[in-house]
Amino acid sequence: MTGPTRGDLPKKPLSIEDCFELADAGLAAVTVSAFAAALDGVVARTIGHRLFTISRFDPDSMELERVYSSDPAAYPVGGRKQKGGTPWSGMILRDGEIFLGHDHDAIRGAFDDHEKIIALGLGSIINVPVRRGDTVLGTMNSTHREGWYTEADRDDARLLSTFLAPWLIKSVTR
Repeated sequence: MTGPTRGDLPKKPLSIEDCFELADAGLAAVTVSAFAAALDGVVARTIGHRLFTISRFDPDSMELERVYSSDPAAYPVGGRKQKGGTPWSGMILRDGEIFLGHDHDAIRGAFDDHEKIIALGLGSIINVPVRRGDTVLGTMNSTHREGWYTEADRDDARLLSTFLAPWLIKSVTR
């Protein structure tokens, strides 16, 4: 990516107003992409991102299918990633834990497309499983420059991901 993006702005603490904004967007939206665009805005100003994607998980094929992307030229909606049998998939898709990669080494260790990610100027990532009970429905993925995400971003990202569950349930059951 060239030049600063809105994700380069200083992080603002997640507020109750942000949560109300997402609740209102959830009531008004009729598609996952409409809701995801609202979530994109809140994530951009709170935990920040240069690339924000949402993926639906198919446990039968162990594939993630992208249902939203803030950069559809680089990571288009409908794109799929095979995620079976990796430490990342065990952590996120089986155990439902958040993956926080602080640097290029973490990106290289977790993603087959690490060269593309790094070439886009990205080097820090937070992947949050979107769950309904113990079932992982998909992931919310925020990516930024190296060193951007800290342990302090985990709780906000986890809370923001909960707003996605109804949308991924709806998209999985269609």
